[in-house]
Amino acid sequence: SRGHSSGGADDDTASPRQPIGEIFRAHRAEILLRILLLVITVIPVIILAQHMAALLDDGLSRTNLPIELAGVLIAAIVFLPETITALRAGSAGEMQRVINLCHGALVSTVSFTIPAVLLIGLATGQTVVLAESAVNIALLAVTMLVTITNFLAPKLTAMHALPHLILFVVYVLMLFS
Repeated sequence: SRGHSSGGADDDTASPRQPIGEIFRAHRAEILLRILLLVITVIPVIILAQHMAALLDDGLSRTNLPIELAGVLIAAIVFLPETITALRAGSAGEMQRVINLCHGALVSTVSFTIPAVLLIGLATGQTVVLAESAVNIALLAVTMLVTITNFLAPKLTAMHALPHLILFVVYVLMLFS
C-alpha cells in the first residue's frame, strides 16, 4: 500500500482536483455566456407555457375536468423526453442511467423551473401555490420517504417502483375528488 488513496482507478495517474474558484476564473466568460444563453432560451419556453396553461385551463373548465390537471399535463409534456429515455434505459436494464435521468430532472426542476415560475408569478402579480393542502404535503412527504428507502436499497428492482406508482395513482385520484 502506498498510503493515501485519491480514489481513482489508477492512483499514479490521478490528477489533483482544482479548487472551484480557479475553475470559475479560468472559464468565467464561458460560464457567463452559458448562463446567459440558458436564460435567453428559457424565456420563450416559459412564455409559451403560460399561454398553454391558459388554453388548458379554459379547455379543462369547459369539459368540467379539474383545473389542477393542467399542471399534470404540462409536467407530462415537459418531462416526456426524459420519461421516454428512462423507460428505454429501464427496459434495457440500465438502472444507473434511469437514476441519473431522474436526478437530472429533479435538479433542473428544483433549481431552475420552480424559481423561474415563482419569479414570473411575482413579476405578473399572480399567486403561485406549490402545495395547496395538507394532504398534498403529506403525499409529498410519503413520496420522499419511499424515495429514501429506494436509495438505501443495495439493489433496485421493479418492486421498488410499485410504491411510487401507487402514490401516483393516489395523486391522480385526489385530482378528481
